[in-house]
Amino acid sequence: MQFPADSAGVELGTVAGMPALNRGGVHLISMWVVAPEARGTGVSDLLVRAVIEWARGGHRVVRVEVAEGNMFAEQLYRRNGFALTGVSGPLAPGDSRRERVMELRL
Repeated sequence: MQFPADSAGVELGTVAGMPALNRGGVHLISMWVVAPEARGTGVSDLLVRAVIEWARGGHRVVRVEVAEGNMFAEQLYRRNGFALTGVSGPLAPGDSRRERVMELRL
């Protein structure tokens, strides 16, 4: 499920949630606020909450991966109730960067 944010016809950002078939729950993906003027205004919190509310319709957990060192993203998810799970892995195959899994129990 895709959730866009716009104002007066201008796209501000987007996020998606999809069922995580291999682990159950919902996987929050493709989170971004594209419009520079929308950054720091709470749009990102509204987008995250849209996925959370959608997930409440039958799921018990929402997970998201955050690249190590991306403190802005980690703070966003913590503000919305997510916690680190202790699970991490490579950002992509062959990539030395890592990402950490955060989850919110509903």
